[in-house]
Amino acid sequence: RISRARKKLIFAAMPFDKEYDDVFFVSIVEAAKSLNAEAKRVDKEEFSGDVVDQIETLIQESTAVVADLSESKPNVLYEVGFAHAVPRPTVHICSTPLDKLPFDVRNWNTIEYMRGQTHKLKAKLLDRLRAIAKW
Repeated sequence: RISRARKKLIFAAMPFDKEYDDVFFVSIVEAAKSLNAEAKRVDKEEFSGDVVDQIETLIQESTAVVADLSESKPNVLYEVGFAHAVPRPTVHICSTPLDKLPFDVRNWNTIEYMRGQTHKLKAKLLDRLRAIAKW
């Protein structure tokens, strides 16, 4: 019998907006590949049932979570809270000025990036993932 090792999962908690596709595909997916892991974003997955149940399942199955706090979207803040409660190692990234984040999240160690410069985010993200999760 052939046994296939399951790839580790990195869950991406981020705004469901095409503006953030480069953050996902250029930075998060590529950093995951460098770690021999797979990145998943719930709005890019096919599934049936409740989206919140799917998000919670993916977070519970993940080795780490990357959370884009840009614009302080309520769905992302929920997902980050769930990831912290599980708990899962979480990397926080943001293109919004950090002083614009809600007071209870702005103290987290957050990687800042500029939109249009997401290719520079990959290396920082990779370093942080290596530091917080056991690869």
